[in-house]
Amino acid sequence: MPKDIIAAVFKGGADKVLEAGASLPAATPWWTRSSKYGLAVTGRIHPKRIFIKGGLRPGHRLFLSKPLGTGVIATAAKNDACEPTVLEGAVRSMLRLNRVAAEVARETGVGGATDITGFGLLGHATEMLQASGVGMALRMDDLPCSPARLLSPRKDPSAEA
Repeated sequence: MPKDIIAAVFKGGADKVLEAGASLPAATPWWTRSSKYGLAVTGRIHPKRIFIKGGLRPGHRLFLSKPLGTGVIATAAKNDACEPTVLEGAVRSMLRLNRVAAEVARETGVGGATDITGFGLLGHATEMLQASGVGMALRMDDLPCSPARLLSPRKDPSAEA
């Protein structure tokens, strides 16, 4: 990977950490066939301000702070099957901190919370439901989704005349 790209990744990570009001003592990248970069967070929190996965109760409602689908869009972009405007929208969503959502959650007395990352909505919802001992009904039409339907189909070179 070119050094300028690596530098931009590190700078972007450091900028987001600063935006969140934290510090970055060190970062350890790992490089594989598909490069990855991530950060872990450690710190202290007041025991009454913790959001737990197992806090769901009957009657609670699900709120998502960002639209679903950024992972699908990122994968499509890696395979040249994504319109640039769709990718740009997904990146804007991923760059937005969850600070406001966390503040609203705290102010409204949210019972349970999780991120939606590699396991997707269903994987993380399953963890929350198992930890809470409740069930959940999802209405697909009510879920906010990134415009993955706008992904361009992969071009088949043999289809061209």
